[in-house]
Amino acid sequence: MHEYSLARALLRQVEEIVRREGAAAASCVSVTIGEFSGVDPDLLQMAFEDVAEQSLLVNAELLIERVVLEARCENCSNEFAVE
Repeated sequence: MHEYSLARALLRQVEEIVRREGAAAASCVSVTIGEFSGVDPDLLQMAFEDVAEQSLLVNAELLIERVVLEARCENCSNEFAVE
């Protein structure tokens, strides 16, 4: 599950920002995940909660925004969701 490595990398980045800003912790982390990114949002949520237990973000909430893939027709400029 590469979601665990993504969660660890996300936590490291946020912890670096928390330290740089002189804060004690972060209460919320927000990410956007594209529909075809290859990341399972539910697994990322679980991995984040698991790896956050030993970090500055132990009480932080992970907010995940799921984004659909959109395309635009070159002929008519119509935009549509790709399924």
